[in-house]
Amino acid sequence: MHRAVQIALKTSNGEKELDAAAYKLLSKDAETELNIWIAAGKTTDQIALEIYVPLERKQVSKAVVAQIFARLLKGDRVKASEIVCDASLKYLIDAIKHVANV
Repeated sequence: MHRAVQIALKTSNGEKELDAAAYKLLSKDAETELNIWIAAGKTTDQIALEIYVPLERKQVSKAVVAQIFARLLKGDRVKASEIVCDASLKYLIDAIKHVANV
């Protein structure tokens, strides 16, 4: 999710196109920032708050972040069954099902 937020920030909510190399660099930067937070001893709640701040401040669109997140999930080759079974993603899955009328 952090990668999706950072990509949305750098692409002006998806208005600018990025090539594969730029996506890879932004993904690496987001991972580095996440590792810094972990090394600093931040809790998962504190990290989640850091990730959510740009959304709360309306610096990025939640819809655009969701679209980018979906593309990243598709590219990460994560099995759908693993995502659906992950209890920590239940709220997100329920929200997607609600919007998709599933």
